[in-house]
Amino acid sequence: IGVLRFISELVRRHPLPPPIVNLMLMVRWRCYIHPFASIGYPYNVEIGRYAFIGKCKIVAADSLKHDGSKTIRVGSRARVGDGVVLSGQGGSIVLGEATSIHDYSIIYGLGGVMVGDDTRIAAGTIMVSHRHDFQSRENKIREGVCQGEGITIGYDCWIGAGSRILDGVHIGNCAIVGAGAVVTRD
Repeated sequence: IGVLRFISELVRRHPLPPPIVNLMLMVRWRCYIHPFASIGYPYNVEIGRYAFIGKCKIVAADSLKHDGSKTIRVGSRARVGDGVVLSGQGGSIVLGEATSIHDYSIIYGLGGVMVGDDTRIAAGTIMVSHRHDFQSRENKIREGVCQGEGITIGYDCWIGAGSRILDGVHIGNCAIVGAGAVVTRD
């Protein structure tokens, strides 16, 4: 653990090129990470063994909880495709074991996103786990507060291509969400 902490501090102070960072992470977690995958704040990411991370963008800024937990966790044998964006935004994203997120999907984790084991998320899906507070007309929209209840998806689910899943949604186990659906409630 001392060596990992030293490497984390070194990367914080002097960012290394993505291929070198990704090689170090592959050795640490025994998984595959595309040489040009962009992993921001790698010390806030945990990737399970035998996971496959394509040429994607993972941004895992510090959690607002300050409890020491990882901002983004990818389960073992999970697959994250090319062009995927996982953005913690101060919240958390947890992907279960053998879960797959296909190309060009986006997950924003401010309110928290939990995806169960063996779930398939098709290409172009967008999950937004927060909403803007527009109740007060005294403030400008850009000054509004973001808040979220989070998104929970059970195990063995299939989320169709181009689906949109919004804050506060709980999708049960073994559920299927049709392609292009906009999910606003359980």
